[in-house]
Amino acid sequence: MKFIAFLFVFLLSAKADESLTIEPPDSRVNVLSYNNFDRFIQRNELILMEFYAPWCGHCQQLAAPYREAAEQLENLDLPRKVKLAKYNDGDEYNRQLRAGAPDMYNYTSYPSLFVFDKGEHTPYYGGRTAEDIVFYMTAVAKGLDPHEEELKTKPGLYKDKPEFSKWVTDFQDEELFEEQIWKNSENKLRVVEYYSDRCPFCQSLAKEYVEAASIVTEKFPGKVQFHGVNSRIFYDIAESQGITGYPWVSFYYKGEKVEDMAGLGGADSIVNWVSEARGCSCMIRFCNSYTYHVSCITYHVNTMSCYCIVMIGLTAQIQISLFVVRSVRTLNSTMMRTGSVLSPPRKVWVAVQTLLKPAETKTRESAVCPTTKPWTRRSSRNLLVKWTRLLRPLRSFWLELQTCRRP
Repeated sequence: MKFIAFLFVFLLSAKADESLTIEPPDSRVNVLSYNNFDRFIQRNELILMEFYAPWCGHCQQLAAPYREAAEQLENLDLPRKVKLAKYNDGDEYNRQLRAGAPDMYNYTSYPSLFVFDKGEHTPYYGGRTAEDIVFYMTAVAKGLDPHEEELKTKPGLYKDKPEFSKWVTDFQDEELFEEQIWKNSENKLRVVEYYSDRCPFCQSLAKEYVEAASIVTEKFPGKVQFHGVNSRIFYDIAESQGITGYPWVSFYYKGEKVEDMAGLGGADSIVNWVSEARGCSCMIRFCNSYTYHVSCITYHVNTMSCYCIVMIGLTAQIQISLFVVRSVRTLNSTMMRTGSVLSPPRKVWVAVQTLLKPAETKTRESAVCPTTKPWTRRSSRNLLVKWTRLLRPLRSFWLELQTCRRP
């Protein structure tokens, strides 16, 4: 029973909202249908057309500003008369026009606005307030580019309000942005918000951004500055910085972009993020100040490492050489006592094998091989394997030495 009552109330409210799109008798907005659409386009030179659906919430919000703009344009003395019209594309009968089809006007959402100039249609790129609609259509009626005309006014969220401009500076052109951000080497952290003055979320965030700017500026006097860029107008700046959405906040230090803010929320989130960024900038300044000294220390450490490796390698080589000499001398003394004869390679092999054995196994019989045992290729291979294992540490020292380079 409660569900039925809720559904009934919901349907009543929906019907009440749909009534917002109904034009009163004194409205200057022309309501078209499938029957008179083509005839209206042919008879009027300059038209702003709205394709809407009564149940669409955005269409309901646009209805009042659209009606007000039509009233203002009707009273303006323009080179060409401007007509505002609307077409209910949600009506089943009007759907015969197939207005949203790709071969017609190719739109997928409501409301969709188009400018019809002598029968040729182009998308409407202006704002959704009455002032924006009047400004845009006035420029079109005068044969001017609406975007270029708006660029001359340099609109922004912060520059026109003294309580905002005290804490946040709006960049008015690309040259000022380049001078203050890219070419600035001051020891200051610069926070930049990229926004659109027509973005509802950007408009609601403006007060939070100003509040955060006031708190941070008082906390770090002379160390942090807050800026804003209306990326809808200065889209070249936003595009060069890789901005993909609004609002978008980044901070810069000494002409370099350091970080983009993640999890943008209220004033507290901005204050906490800027405080952490302030610590990062101090660390960057510290590192930049001591880069030379760190490089010198690194060079000397690497140089000493090379010296140590060379000395270790030479020491190991000397120890091995002394080891072989001692082995041969010991073998020679043993052979002199026993009268045995060995070839030079065999002599070295027997000497090394003798000294590598434990002390208790060093006897006269084990130190001397019988003279009748032949010298074979297998014996040479075994000797080579032993020497390879013995010299393996020297090879690692040499490879380590090759990797040492001056920074």
